[in-house]
Amino acid sequence: MNFPPQDDASFSADEWAQYGIDLLRQYMPQESKLINKINIVVNLSPKPRAEADHAAKTIIITKGRILPLESEGEYITLLAHELGHIKKKHVSVISYAYMCIPWGMEHVSWWLTWRLRKLALPRSTPPTFEEYLFAIETKMEIEADKFMIDNLPPELNAASVFADSLLRLGGVPESLDQPLHPCTKMHLERIRILKQTAREATKDK
Repeated sequence: MNFPPQDDASFSADEWAQYGIDLLRQYMPQESKLINKINIVVNLSPKPRAEADHAAKTIIITKGRILPLESEGEYITLLAHELGHIKKKHVSVISYAYMCIPWGMEHVSWWLTWRLRKLALPRSTPPTFEEYLFAIETKMEIEADKFMIDNLPPELNAASVFADSLLRLGGVPESLDQPLHPCTKMHLERIRILKQTAREATKDK
């Protein structure tokens, strides 16, 4: 299977979208029923983003996220991760925010504390709204990572490939020795788990 052109002159959103579907079918035949229902949309935004809409069964990837890819393995791990969000029926944190707004802040504070405990993140003081949103997003991202690892062939070394791809995007330090934005902490935690999974997979060989 040919890696489509990544230069500006030859870049084709349709070609990358079809290539993505072909890769999913090749690497994840056990999910063929779901894959046959999804749509991949590649837009030309230079910002590196990828997201999934489980209700619309659509994976959206930007040109800015595709250009840094260095291998077929990096593309299929990205797609498998986003497919995991669809499989798990994950809802965006924005949807959670809109669910909370009508309740009033006192009710929201109680509910967020309860939810964080359900996420195995207990604390004695009520969390901020931002802390809750990033906690639930971290949980969903890690679940999608696990789906990707569990459903791709072991020889692909998916955990290691995906972790390296995330790190190469930039903006994510490899140390927690400084105050970090919750979003950065989320990515660091994901990368830590991915690297640990990759090490364990290597030991098992």
